[in-house]
Amino acid sequence: MKLRAIVVAALAVPGLALAVAAPAGAATHHPTVGISASRYSIHPGTTVTLSGTVFPNLHGRSIAVQRYANHSWHKVSTRKLSATSRYKVSVSPSYPGTWIYRVHFLAQAGWSSANSRNVSIKVIRKAPTAPPAASCYPLTNGGNCYEPGEFCRSTDHGVTGVAGDGEAIECEDNNGWRWEPI
Repeated sequence: MKLRAIVVAALAVPGLALAVAAPAGAATHHPTVGISASRYSIHPGTTVTLSGTVFPNLHGRSIAVQRYANHSWHKVSTRKLSATSRYKVSVSPSYPGTWIYRVHFLAQAGWSSANSRNVSIKVIRKAPTAPPAASCYPLTNGGNCYEPGEFCRSTDHGVTGVAGDGEAIECEDNNGWRWEPI
């Protein structure tokens, strides 16, 4: 409110030039944050490297890798920028779904905060590998082969396999989760 009163008073004096300074510590520079991922589609537990550069060179300053979950951003880790203003961070999404990441440059002495674009990593369920001695997979809890039309376990939803007769099958929702020929 004091600044407004000064501006109003100064405008009332003809010929008086008014210079208004920015508040102390205000960020006036805006960095650009780049990001890329080593892979965009993986199986659970696979490591993905997020890397990029902050421009201009702001070596030694901090960035935070963030993940979007439950309608907000959550810090995964922090790093200092290298001498060439680069960063590299490994993440290992642990369950199927789409994992969204970004890099956040923390506001620091004379620099505003900035975010990279979002990158999406799709984590897909890995189909179980066939047991070495079996010609079909996956096997029922009793160790037998599935046949098309049989119900499948909830852990097999979306999984592909091979039926007892060698036909390719997939667990899909067809009036209940069933093994269907593909």
